[in-house]
Amino acid sequence: MNYGPAYVASCVTATVTAVLEDGRKLTAVVRAYSELNIYIDMVFTDFERQYITPSMTQKEKAEKAAWYIGGVSDYEYYNDNWYDIFLRGKGDCMASRYALQYMCNHMGIKAAAFRSLDEHGKTLVYADGKFYVIITGFNEPKPRQYMIYEVSGNALDELAEKNNFDLEYFRQ
Repeated sequence: MNYGPAYVASCVTATVTAVLEDGRKLTAVVRAYSELNIYIDMVFTDFERQYITPSMTQKEKAEKAAWYIGGVSDYEYYNDNWYDIFLRGKGDCMASRYALQYMCNHMGIKAAAFRSLDEHGKTLVYADGKFYVIITGFNEPKPRQYMIYEVSGNALDELAEKNNFDLEYFRQ
């Protein structure tokens, strides 16, 4: 609990046992919550309330998230902290790809940031039964551009192998 819970686990639970001088044991369950995670959830929920409609496809929702990231953040060299996209309005290509991953996941869309450092700003998204690569994080002031394209076949397999993706995770 030194660093608090990660975003993917908004609450961390630990059982603590203390042994008193007289030999008695006291046990307590301790939960640690992250105020930062609570804030980010509010940002994502507000984004969805403002920009996402029930009639939108998953692809349209993911694309709107990429648009939003570009609209709220400037490029900042060597800042790979995705939280800063929403806290400070700044981040590099790695920050933007993880921001997109978590925004999509919050909306129930399977997405994973590319793990290779050479894959600047790329996130693999599984939407409406198809795979898409969404590129965010261009070295620009806001509003930053984004790109989206469908990927399949050998190209998808190569990306999955290079970035250690299990494509079955997306299809489940």
